[in-house]
Amino acid sequence: YQYLFDNMTDGFVICKIICDEQGVPCNYRIIEANKAYEAQTGIAISDIVGKTVLEALPDIEESWIKIYGEIALTHVSRSFELYNHSTRRYYQTNAFSLYNGQFARVFKDITDQKLSEVALKRSEESQRFGEHAREREKEVAHLDRLNTMGEMATGLAHELNQPLAAIATYADVALRMLDAEVTQPEKLREIITGARQQALRASEIIQHLRRLVKKQTVGRVKTDINHLIESVVTLLAADLQLRGVDLHLKLSENLPSLMLDDVQIEQVIINLLRNALEVEVDVGAKMREVTIRSYLASNSLVRVEVTDNGSGMEPEVSSQIFNAFYSTKGGQGMGMGLSISRSIIEAHDGHLWANSEWGQGSTLSFSLPVLNV
Repeated sequence: YQYLFDNMTDGFVICKIICDEQGVPCNYRIIEANKAYEAQTGIAISDIVGKTVLEALPDIEESWIKIYGEIALTHVSRSFELYNHSTRRYYQTNAFSLYNGQFARVFKDITDQKLSEVALKRSEESQRFGEHAREREKEVAHLDRLNTMGEMATGLAHELNQPLAAIATYADVALRMLDAEVTQPEKLREIITGARQQALRASEIIQHLRRLVKKQTVGRVKTDINHLIESVVTLLAADLQLRGVDLHLKLSENLPSLMLDDVQIEQVIINLLRNALEVEVDVGAKMREVTIRSYLASNSLVRVEVTDNGSGMEPEVSSQIFNAFYSTKGGQGMGMGLSISRSIIEAHDGHLWANSEWGQGSTLSFSLPVLNV
């Protein structure tokens, strides 16, 4: 027994309960402790053996004296985890009754395990919070796309009406040829081909809109940024025409591919372009002008710039345009477009910023990392 007591790796301590005049446990005396006790707690055996627990460990919680008293007097064993304020360590403890009001406690230090569990729990909570935040960002971005499509309704209707009107014209010509019994197969083929092309154009517009208003995006894929810019310009062509905007595309060729969520980046380009379309232009300006540039800013970054010839922004305005719910439209719109755009770009490890000078127009730019092949 003594060999086992002295050489076991778990701490082992034998104590005797002390009761008050009413027979209620109020203290206990430490009778014996093994070498592992000292290793597990960092408390010298000579500092505790023969002393009461209130003398040796004065900051012990009274509840533990009560628990150990119940074990000693009722002969009911218990297993539990406890935190010792004196040693600032966690212990897995098994306590059981011996005889004559004595009890024994076998314990081992589980602090590292508990800290790992706490760290894991915090990590899981942080991950859940992060996932929830990302879902909320996706929902807000989706609402922004829906709101944008609503604001673009007139231009989109005009853009969709063009191929539909062309299809109707082709059909009218074909019907007149049939009514006149004109037999020109090649001419009919040309008319039908033209109608088919316009139908495909209308279908592409609808598919594009469906993709933008869909709640879930497809995730990140290898993407040509110039293709996204041209796709947005096609979608906003009617809006550009209705507003009398002269658009200049200066897109560098052979740009490296980017790993992007193309729907989200299209959303950013739409927001930047529509912001440029809605700026105030000086009375002396002959025409609204917007320039979109794309180029390789460095070996690892592609940059896109949207520049307008508007009045520019005061410093106090340019410093706030990326804030949520801040709008330069006099109360129209949600004021979320540029804020969401910055969140999207930053989620792609990029950067979005504004350069503007009053009377000199504005440039909204973003950079994105090149796909490492």
